[in-house]
Amino acid sequence: MHLLLAQKGTIADGNEAIDLGQSPGDILFLSAADTELASIAAAHRQRAGARSLRIASLMNLMHPMSVDTYVERTARHAKLIVVRPLGGASYFRYVLEALYAAAVANKFQIAVLPGDDKPDPGLDPFSTVSVEDRQRLWGVLHRRRRGECRPFPRLRAGIDRRRRQAAAGAAAAQGRHMVAGQGA
Repeated sequence: MHLLLAQKGTIADGNEAIDLGQSPGDILFLSAADTELASIAAAHRQRAGARSLRIASLMNLMHPMSVDTYVERTARHAKLIVVRPLGGASYFRYVLEALYAAAVANKFQIAVLPGDDKPDPGLDPFSTVSVEDRQRLWGVLHRRRRGECRPFPRLRAGIDRRRRQAAAGAAAAQGRHMVAGQGA
């Protein structure tokens, strides 16, 4: 089997494997909604931040070989992946499982959020980002639809900061435990 290079303006129906041909980026944003992808890309262009952004349609990641190629060439190098699957986990199970496994193995963050305005607890197991940060990000993206969103990169910085604080607190607690254990 061979891979087809994704063509701009085409829709993959999942029957053939395609290679999106994306280079790695700091932040990956995947959604099944083209309007959302366009909105995120436009907001990133306006912000012109130091972090690189890659966007991709989940509809191009329906074939397992397409997913495996995307994870290997692009996703595993990310610092944060945000996924908004319309229809929940059942429709995109393979890509969600592969991205989550890559996040755990490569120690990056993944936030899987509902693709609409209704909570979906079935997406929670595919995220490494805290519930609080996922809810905040979901709110930011929901407000973006109404044109009221604050900058996406600022939220990413907050996720990074809270993760560093949690790691520092855990390391300090472990250090206290080790010191207490040595004196026993």
